[in-house]
Amino acid sequence: MIKNFTYILLVPFCLAILAISSCESAYLVYDDNPIPDTVKFSMDIQPIFNESCNTSGCHAQGGYTPYLTESDAYMNLMVYGMVDVSDAESSIIYTRLTSINNPMPPDGNLPVNKTELILKWIRQGAMDN
Repeated sequence: MIKNFTYILLVPFCLAILAISSCESAYLVYDDNPIPDTVKFSMDIQPIFNESCNTSGCHAQGGYTPYLTESDAYMNLMVYGMVDVSDAESSIIYTRLTSINNPMPPDGNLPVNKTELILKWIRQGAMDN
């Protein structure tokens, strides 16, 4: 009787562990850089694109639009409607950076405070400064 009871508990437990461990999970990554009071595109936002977006042919000239190189990033974000200053959280750039199903960058490892920095820049009017 005890042996059957053990199997009744053990089998569902093992199946649950297997199911949980096989699921993909999103995790949050942070870096140590604080978010400044005033966010500047050239000093705060463009370096994020340089590190994570316009490399390996992704959002560089000849890659995927919008081009996020230093000479093209701001204009492309505006021309392609990637920024909505009236509803920052709905901005395409922000929703793609925070997407769980189709994140940018594809590895999904952009630190949370960098996405929050981009959101703050948009909330502050998405200035080309």
